[in-house]
Amino acid sequence: MLLDGEGFIGELGENIKKLEKQRDEELGGRLTELEGGLKEKEKENLKAETNLKTVKDIKKQEEKKITQIQRGMNTVRHYQHRNTCFESPI
Repeated sequence: MLLDGEGFIGELGENIKKLEKQRDEELGGRLTELEGGLKEKEKENLKAETNLKTVKDIKKQEEKKITQIQRGMNTVRHYQHRNTCFESPI
């Protein structure tokens, strides 16, 4: 009787292993498909983040150029005004 129980448990163990293997094969294909999709989305996201950073860097550079030009224009205006103040009428 004890041997019958052990045989039954062994059969159940084998059936469980078969069912787990079948489940893993079915889910494994779906999981692989989902992982592939996730990797593509991550690549797209990384490209978008890189492009955004590049645009932000370009914007910052352009803002610095504008600031430098404005300072240069203010300097020129200051010297022009200063020179006109010291000119003697002839």
